[in-house]
Amino acid sequence: KQKICLIILNQPIDKNHLHTLWGKALLRACADGGANQLYNITAGDRDKARLRATENHPVSFHVSASSPGGVTLLPRCTDQRTDTCPNVVSPLLPYISDLHSFSILTLYLCHSPSLSVLTSSFLPDYISGDFDSITPEVKAFYADKGCKLIETADQDLTDYTKCIVKMLEEIETRKLQVDTIVTLGGLAGRFDQTMASVETLFHAQSMTQLPVLIIQETSLAYLLRPGNHKLGVNTSLEGEWCSLIPVGGPCQTVTTGLKWNLGESLPVYKLLLRSCLLYTRTSQLQFTYRKPLPSEQRDSADKQVLEFGKLVSTSNTYEPTAPGSPRKPVTVTTDQPLLWSMGIHINAK
Repeated sequence: KQKICLIILNQPIDKNHLHTLWGKALLRACADGGANQLYNITAGDRDKARLRATENHPVSFHVSASSPGGVTLLPRCTDQRTDTCPNVVSPLLPYISDLHSFSILTLYLCHSPSLSVLTSSFLPDYISGDFDSITPEVKAFYADKGCKLIETADQDLTDYTKCIVKMLEEIETRKLQVDTIVTLGGLAGRFDQTMASVETLFHAQSMTQLPVLIIQETSLAYLLRPGNHKLGVNTSLEGEWCSLIPVGGPCQTVTTGLKWNLGESLPVYKLLLRSCLLYTRTSQLQFTYRKPLPSEQRDSADKQVLEFGKLVSTSNTYEPTAPGSPRKPVTVTTDQPLLWSMGIHINAK
């Protein structure tokens, strides 16, 4: 069963993303003006109980827990005509290993002409914020529908951050088992708002162990915690670009699997504390993670420092491979929170 929560921010959102995730979420929330975006995109459909597949075949996400400390988002075919789906494509998200939050995260898509996502309505569980962006018409509409309106007047935190705070309270109150929080919007439009979204990711790391992802159009962002990470990028849905950005301060970093790597190769660890089998359409892959032993800690001289004014890794790409060969996973070791972002193809065939 799905174990995600959804937050909508006040930026234009992709209709396919919305239709895909809305029916999968245990909780759905709008941060202030995000309610305007939801209202606009669901106009004409908002009172219906069914989200119908659009002609351009929206995609389907399936989430399942892989271990007590992990989550795996796997392909789910919603074509009712057959038990198999020939149109399954590979992951949109990388497999992210993180000591402090979760072991493996994989997000798969399934294109199906007969896809039908069912949900009770387009009404969010709550709308929170200082309500300086939501329009009176939209606010009145959702109030009339019985949606919870939570005013959060604190001006020291963004509406996005305050929405996460309220979501965590709701998760605790309802005793929900949640694997990840997905955010739609936050990476386009005004630059200051984009930076505010990234700043919220830093707050989120201190508030919860749940991963918080941001998706908008063809971009995905996730804040890596300090530690070792392995990201599987052998899919059909990555774009050509990726980046590692030291937003919060200098990061001592080592990578493999990129065209322009940082530092030296990571040591091979023999002791594995966590593992997860991941099945794709063409192969079975195993990804592992564990905390290095003290004797295996890397000297800082082996690592490369990412820092504004010195070096950042933007417009990077993946290590070239021979035609027909699988792309190697990307590994990242960082001593401080480090922003990973990547391009994604929404409508990959």
